[in-house]
Amino acid sequence: MRSRFSLSVEVPDSGIVNVGTAEDPVAGMLVNLKWRTQTAVKDGQGKTIYFLQGDGVLREIAAPIF
Repeated sequence: MRSRFSLSVEVPDSGIVNVGTAEDPVAGMLVNLKWRTQTAVKDGQGKTIYFLQGDGVLREIAAPIF
């Protein structure tokens, strides 16, 4: 068996917001990442949550959960 890696990204419907002001809007987005690795020896998966902002800010909301 070859090693395999898969990654999925989900943005909840309520996950896109304005973190700025009406005069100076800045987009913000909640992102759920889920991954899975498969080898002949192990099948592992996990997920984590990030918050991304249009001004370059990236915050990890939830540490990787395995």
